[in-house]
Amino acid sequence: MALPREDYRRRFDESSSCPRSTLSFVGRDAELARIAELFDEDVLFLIYGVAGIGKTELAYRALELARTRPGWSRAVPTLIQVQPDMTVPHLLAVLRQRTGADAARPDPLGARSSSLAEELDAVSRALDAQPRLLFLDDVHLIDPAAMTRILGHLARCVRASRVFAASRLEVPLASLGITPVITRLAPLDDRAARDMITHLGRRLGIAVSDVTGILQRAGGSPFFLQREVVSSPADELQTAADRLIATLAALPEPARRLLLHVAVVPGRVSVSELELVAGAASGPLAILARHFFLDAANGAIAIHDLIREAVLRLATPSEIQSARKAAAEVFVRRTDAGGPEAPLAAVEAARQLCAAGDHAASLAFITERYRLISGAGVDHLLRDTLDELRAALPGQATRSICSWRAPWSGAA
Repeated sequence: MALPREDYRRRFDESSSCPRSTLSFVGRDAELARIAELFDEDVLFLIYGVAGIGKTELAYRALELARTRPGWSRAVPTLIQVQPDMTVPHLLAVLRQRTGADAARPDPLGARSSSLAEELDAVSRALDAQPRLLFLDDVHLIDPAAMTRILGHLARCVRASRVFAASRLEVPLASLGITPVITRLAPLDDRAARDMITHLGRRLGIAVSDVTGILQRAGGSPFFLQREVVSSPADELQTAADRLIATLAALPEPARRLLLHVAVVPGRVSVSELELVAGAASGPLAILARHFFLDAANGAIAIHDLIREAVLRLATPSEIQSARKAAAEVFVRRTDAGGPEAPLAAVEAARQLCAAGDHAASLAFITERYRLISGAGVDHLLRDTLDELRAALPGQATRSICSWRAPWSGAA
């Protein structure tokens, strides 16, 4: 049974908000103190570190603490999770939607997109009109030159909001004469790592053995410390990465299928959305939660990139196709729920259908929702999907594209 339109939109909005840090967050006191010290002086805060080192959790915690500061309690925590296949125009469209920037176009049907500076000016004005604690996660997945311009523009033009960004690679802002607050995360020191192990053991109700071995194998990574603690002591595999793969492979089929559904959805997905497309989720979710495979907050679910990558490696092509069809249904429902995110949801629904191999359904969906998409000025985000549809359905796709009078309709 479908949720009422307004209830569905509310639950999606919750899934787009910035979650709290996990209860197992420990350490990083010096880093948090430095961010707090400079919070009133600077706009842009960059967090660098390797995968699994705790960049995202540090940002979540910093934003939690920021809201306790005088004058910042009403700032809106806003998460933008950059995805591996996200283009610069797609990121800009999400920035406009999430910050409430005006996305109107002079000629909404097929209008050429604004320049990067114009797009960012609109975002900057929105961030000054409504104070936000904006967090851009995994910005290393975007072209470095474009990301430098985006963050540089926000750092120079925004005053009433704060912008945090996490990256595995350095963003060369010095070339623009901008000096952000930079936090480079090293592995947890021995004391903080031991505290985390103790805390996890207490939460799980287990006595953790071989603490020294866990410390050596995890190398100070919060992600791998957690994986080591929840692994079976009898497991003879040598590394946390190996244990992760083995644990995923041993999951009951419903739990593994549900985890795959989460893995193919960009960003966060609500529990209610999962139940609508995958059936009863409480049992599989409980299993996944016991293994710390999910990050859950306010009824919204996401998974760590390292888990996502492992899940996709283990899944068969047919399993991934099935999961993408379910993901498409999630975004179709978000489209039907309306609201400012509906055009982007429609773009993602079409992309998921195409990636699932259902090219006819993808083309039909775009045809049906093209006015919504182009009216919001995000029709350019369909380019890659339409290229795939041209190859799969050459005659049909070309005729449809020409009939929409899209800006690229003259391309063969």
